[in-house]
Amino acid sequence: MLSDLITEETLFQGGIGVVVGYILGYALKKAFKVFMVLLGLYIASLLYLAKKGFIEINYQKLTSIDLGTTELLQNWLSLILNVPVAGFVIGFIIGLKKG
Repeated sequence: MLSDLITEETLFQGGIGVVVGYILGYALKKAFKVFMVLLGLYIASLLYLAKKGFIEINYQKLTSIDLGTTELLQNWLSLILNVPVAGFVIGFIIGLKKG
C-alpha cells in the first residue's frame, strides 16, 4: 500500500520541490536584505532633505498608498501551488535559514 503511494515520480517531484524552494528561499532572503538597506538609505535621505527644507513630505498621502499586495500574494500562491508543495515548503524554509 505504502509503496503504491511512494513512486519514483513522486520522489522526483518532491526533490525538485525541495531544490526550487531552497533556491527561492535563499535568493529571497539575500534580495530582501539588500532591498531593506537601500530602502533605509532612501528614507534617511528623504528625511534629511525634509529637515534641511529642500523637500516637503505629505505624511497623510504617504500613509494612504496601496501597494497592490493582494495581487502580489495571489501571484505567489499560484506559483507555489504549481510546484510540489511539501518539498517546496521544506526547501524554502531551509533556504531562508541558510540565506
